[in-house]
Amino acid sequence: MFKHQRGNQKQSDPTRDDYGTNMEVWDTIFKDIPKDKIIWMPFYMDGKCGDYVRSLGYQVVHEKKDFYKWQPDKWDIIIDNPPFSDKPMLLSRLHQLDKPFIILYPFVSFYQIAFRPYDIRYNYKIITPRKRFSFYKTNNKNNYTFSDTILICHNIDFWNLERKINHNFL
Repeated sequence: MFKHQRGNQKQSDPTRDDYGTNMEVWDTIFKDIPKDKIIWMPFYMDGKCGDYVRSLGYQVVHEKKDFYKWQPDKWDIIIDNPPFSDKPMLLSRLHQLDKPFIILYPFVSFYQIAFRPYDIRYNYKIITPRKRFSFYKTNNKNNYTFSDTILICHNIDFWNLERKINHNFL
C-alpha cells in the first residue's frame, strides 16, 4: 500500500493505510491465476507482497510509484490490497485504466456512497471469503488485525477465475 501525496487534497485517514497483507491471502488468491499473466501490484507499502508473489513464479510489476500518475508499459491485471483512505479516486483510476483487476476491499465499506456508482455501472463480481483475513501493521510485524474483507473483481470472467478463486475461499 503506497501512501499518496496529492497537494492539498485531504485524505480521510492515511495513517490507517499502513497494513500489509498476510502471505497466506496471496497464496489463496494466486492459486489459479495463470502464470503467463503480468501482474501489476501498484500499492508498494513495504514491498514484501511483490517479492512474495514473484517467489510463486509470477512476473510482477511492483514499484514504489504513484498509482494515480504512473502505470507500467506492459501488464495484464491488477491484483493488490490498496489503501482505502481515498476510495473514490481508487475506483475512478481503476476504471480509467480499463483492465482486469482483483482488489481486496473492506466489507464494511462495500456499500458506502463512494462505491455505489461503480457497482451499478461496472457489474463487479464480488467474492466473499468465509474466513477473516489478517493484516499486519508495517512498523510492527507482531501486531496483526483481522478484517472482514471481500475481493472486488472486474473483467476476470474470461479466465474463468471467478469460480476458481471463489472455490479457494470456501
